[in-house]
Amino acid sequence: MAALQMVINYDQVIELVDQLTDEQQKQIIAHLLTHHAKQRPLTVDEKIQLLDAAKITRPVNESASIRRPALKCRAEGKQSPLKGLFFSES
Repeated sequence: MAALQMVINYDQVIELVDQLTDEQQKQIIAHLLTHHAKQRPLTVDEKIQLLDAAKITRPVNESASIRRPALKCRAEGKQSPLKGLFFSES
């Protein structure tokens, strides 16, 4: 498959980026900062931008899913199969 190559000036790139969603713009920022990080160390401001671009902007579900084993067992009055698996019971 041959790649399509076009000459695009800076202003055209800016116009195209402005048409993207906020999430897509954040992905571009993350891509550019990651690319630059491979060439030189990031500044503090660039690291903050990269962190901001990686943040999930979707709202958190207010209630936990009943499909989670621990919550399902608790709702049914049973002991969770995960109890004591990660931490010792004191």
